[in-house]
Amino acid sequence: MAGAGGGKRRLTGRGVTAAILAVLCAVLAPLGVVSAWAWTQVSDTDRFVATYAPLADAPQVKQLVVSRISAATTKNLGILGGNTVVQGLVTDTVTSVVSSPAFAAIWAQTLRSSHQQLRALLADEQGALEIEDNTLQMPLGPYVDALKQRLIAAGVPFADRLPTVTAAVPLVELDPRVVALVRGGYHGLEAMATWLPWLALLCGVAAFLVWPHKRRALIAVGVALGVALAALVAKWSILEPSLLASFAADVRPVVALFLATAAAPLLSPLLGLAVTSAVLLFTGGLALKSPAAT
Repeated sequence: MAGAGGGKRRLTGRGVTAAILAVLCAVLAPLGVVSAWAWTQVSDTDRFVATYAPLADAPQVKQLVVSRISAATTKNLGILGGNTVVQGLVTDTVTSVVSSPAFAAIWAQTLRSSHQQLRALLADEQGALEIEDNTLQMPLGPYVDALKQRLIAAGVPFADRLPTVTAAVPLVELDPRVVALVRGGYHGLEAMATWLPWLALLCGVAAFLVWPHKRRALIAVGVALGVALAALVAKWSILEPSLLASFAADVRPVVALFLATAAAPLLSPLLGLAVTSAVLLFTGGLALKSPAAT
């Protein structure tokens, strides 16, 4: 009896260990996918530009750029900027610049510069994006330089004397504590992106090997992975609206577009994990129905 009791205790201990490993696998797998995605977003400038360069054709982007550049330009024209004719000419010229093929090149240049500066901000290096009163801003200089040439060609008085426009689009208010926290985790993000997927796989295999009933191990890992994915989706559905609310109102449509574009690369690996979860559940369920199932 003592031997049987000892065997039962050992069996229970293995089951608890295997269950913990299954949960770790389920948590680490989605976290590894998200970490790899996040590291790509903040570290690879070329991929960042390639991902978001097509947004130059989006109406939300063009509308924001036209409104902000027109306002900044008329303000810098001084008295002339208050003239409705000049205002209309500036807006028309800005619209023509934004609608021209040149805009895509300027947009790509701005993306590259902004990403390099954002990476500098996260790494606490020189050359970070402009921060004023804890607000992250995107400079409009590259667009205004192109606009100035169009205004001169259109014959706008004193356009050649238009001073350098230092206006910027305020993107989001930054909590210094959050910036410090993100900077602290920036260098660890690469390690997480590299090792978490392997740790998840290791925990999954270990859970299968340690679990007393191999068939049930498949079901346990499948259920845990499915629950973790559902929790991740639910968390994002709550986080996205609050994240958008932290941006200036007229910038939110563009930010929403950026978020949708950014999330697109996550769909395939997360779908792969969902399929893996379903396969594990299906395989484990069939095995339990077999006469040899224990």
